[in-house]
Amino acid sequence: MQKREINPTDWLQAFNINHGIEVTGGQRVLYLSGQTSNAADGAPMHPGDLVAQFKLAWSNLKATLAAADMTPSNIVRLNMYTTDVDAFIPKGHQDHRRRPPPRPPRPPCDESSNKSSPRFRCCPSAVC
Repeated sequence: MQKREINPTDWLQAFNINHGIEVTGGQRVLYLSGQTSNAADGAPMHPGDLVAQFKLAWSNLKATLAAADMTPSNIVRLNMYTTDVDAFIPKGHQDHRRRPPPRPPRPPCDESSNKSSPRFRCCPSAVC
């Protein structure tokens, strides 16, 4: 599989994000469901702590990638869902930028009411 970063302008690169990624010759696709801040036994962790929840959710996402013999560098689409975009952008959003390039396109950060489980404040999902 070959990936090519698509950046008609370079302003997103300051945030370690691409406008797009072209993938050719791909043989397999992994769709990750939204990952939350659950412990291995399913118990919700870090109630009310957006940063700690994001770090655990991101760790759970990386564990799912590892189980598929992938790493964050395989991500070509990353979605971020949070109950508080204003709090999430400057804090929790930072950790995913530490992965090596190539970088996925700019992740949307959608605000969600999260009525199904209000204890979770963030939820990343991805396509690899």
